[in-house]
Amino acid sequence: MPLLQAGGYTVRWHVVSADGHRVDGSLDFTVAPGTGAEGTIAGSGTQSPSRLAPAPPAPEADSGFVAALGRRPAVPVLRSVAITALLALAGLTLLIATLPISGPRPLRLAQILAVITTVLLVAYTVAWSSNSAGDGRGVIESVSLTAATTPGALEVARIALAFLALWSLALARRPGLAALFSGAAVLITGASGHPAVTAPMITIPAKSIHLAAAAVWLGGLLWIVTAERHGARYVEGTRRISSLAFISVIVVVLTGIVQSALFLPRVSALNGSTYGQIVLFKIAGLLVLVLFGAFHRRAIPRLDTTMARRRLRGSVRFEILVMLAVGILGGLLAAIAPPR
Repeated sequence: MPLLQAGGYTVRWHVVSADGHRVDGSLDFTVAPGTGAEGTIAGSGTQSPSRLAPAPPAPEADSGFVAALGRRPAVPVLRSVAITALLALAGLTLLIATLPISGPRPLRLAQILAVITTVLLVAYTVAWSSNSAGDGRGVIESVSLTAATTPGALEVARIALAFLALWSLALARRPGLAALFSGAAVLITGASGHPAVTAPMITIPAKSIHLAAAAVWLGGLLWIVTAERHGARYVEGTRRISSLAFISVIVVVLTGIVQSALFLPRVSALNGSTYGQIVLFKIAGLLVLVLFGAFHRRAIPRLDTTMARRRLRGSVRFEILVMLAVGILGGLLAAIAPPR
């Protein structure tokens, strides 16, 4: 080991944690003058031991929303949008494959979502890898380094599944196969983020089921606004989606409660931390979605006229906007540290 001259030194380091976050740190130490050579780090052979200097006090952390997202807030925002697009793709392709479809618009939307999802996931992985690997590295080197970690391997697997879903829709014309690949990408997303380090035997399945239910819910709404609204098949499909959405709401609420109970150590943390405040916003958005769902369940039995179907689709468009906002908020939670 090379000798160090006497004086003060700072060692700076960063690693990728199991939940995919970059963790930075530093260590200040001083090398005392040696008897023969200048001196070495503590414990290196028989040279004079190092004397650790006290570290300066850490600055007070900013608890604001932007600060809670980390060094580069654009990275988790990009991830949140990408995962929301993935949910929409998985849910819509599943319903295209299982429900009676009238018209080409749902399939065309699924193809567009497949392109958007793949591009966003690649863009996020590049941005996340560049941030995690450190400055001064090329894109290929950064991705190669992070791909050797468990979070990085999950990102690569998710991109591969998104590419397969895109191939299934654009070339093979197999929406059922696209639903299989995109659904698998949704499920493995449950293993990323906080569930990887907090009670993973419970939180990983809970998050995977939570995301899958949300995908079915969002996909059903997209089917309603894109499918050809003339004919009995549209009414039948809408009724089946209403039943699926009702089940999805229950699953989303129950799995959300499980995750919140494990990530929030006390009730006061709901309003006393950025993480808890985002959870409150999600709850408020979910309540709005439940009100939309109750209204639509009452409107569906009266879809016997073109005007009634048009009104339903207009209302569902607003529900989709709210659900997209809730999905993005949920994605941001993965980048914000839960309170301790």
